[in-house]
Amino acid sequence: MDIPLDVALERLTQRALDPITGDRFHTHDHPPPTHDIKQRLVQHPTDFDEIIKNRFQAYSIYYDDLQDFYSQQGAIHISADQDAYTVFEAVEAGIVNPINTDGD
Repeated sequence: MDIPLDVALERLTQRALDPITGDRFHTHDHPPPTHDIKQRLVQHPTDFDEIIKNRFQAYSIYYDDLQDFYSQQGAIHISADQDAYTVFEAVEAGIVNPINTDGD
């Protein structure tokens, strides 16, 4: 998957979990329905700017090697710089209907 840093930051830093129900929310795409739920939301400890930036930098260092390796394995390329539903659909399609590389 390809994703720009700003999109990754928005998606990860704005997500939160309701520890009581286990429901997941996103402040922009799927906000909590009530103030009470919003007050009890918790953020995963790795979903903060600096941690994400460090992980993204590490990923960027190995990006070309990862692309080479996975393209040889027949992996599909997905642009994650789309709405989450479209990305999910692309991932699901790649799992349900994998590309036939045998020529059959």
